[in-house]
Amino acid sequence: MDIELLKRKSLRALFVESVALTDLLNLNRLADGQTRKLIQPMIFDTYLHAAIMRGIVEAAEKTEQAMREEGGKASAERLAELLEAQDQDEAEALAFYEQASQELESNFLRELFSTIAEDEKTHHKILLNAKSGRKLDQDLRGFNLTGGYVKSQQKRENRLVRQARRPSQR
Repeated sequence: MDIELLKRKSLRALFVESVALTDLLNLNRLADGQTRKLIQPMIFDTYLHAAIMRGIVEAAEKTEQAMREEGGKASAERLAELLEAQDQDEAEALAFYEQASQELESNFLRELFSTIAEDEKTHHKILLNAKSGRKLDQDLRGFNLTGGYVKSQQKRENRLVRQARRPSQR
């Protein structure tokens, strides 16, 4: 899926999630205590879905913007320094993602953080190869436009299907 199509579909999904959220919030205002407890996880998940869609739209826009910019003249050494700093920053984030993928109660959130951790590991591999000056052709083979390796995505989809068949553990 190309970036523009991804952005359009994500905008549509954002609209749908926003409408659903408004409906859930209205129901919550009308509901008694027991019903509100049932609606609470749905409100949380719907907020999260909308935020993810907003993030995808923003990422698509920023990617389009970056691709329109002209390249610079930084030396390979300077780029290696910048990549090293970025890699150190992302190592801390990766530790958080891995911890959250193990500890959170929600299956959805555990799977989301697990997926983000997998993508961070892919970024780390690409950064390591870029720092070493290797060509990235082999690393990028199978890498799709919206991030992640195709095989990893197939594994994730299979895992999600298996989880969907199991009762939810919230």
